[in-house]
Amino acid sequence: MFDYKKFSRELEQTNQDIEKTRIEWQKTKAQMDFLVKHRYKIWTIYLVCIALIILGLVK
Repeated sequence: MFDYKKFSRELEQTNQDIEKTRIEWQKTKAQMDFLVKHRYKIWTIYLVCIALIILGLVK
């Protein structure tokens, strides 16, 4: 006999897992969008820091 209660619990668990994955994906997508949007600022800060380190080592 088919166990409907067990199937229902497993289906509910699967739905919860899908929802968690969807939320995590949205967070990751937001972070990636931020990096893409601000990539030139991030690279500029990175290069300025390297330049300051090099200048500090030269002196």
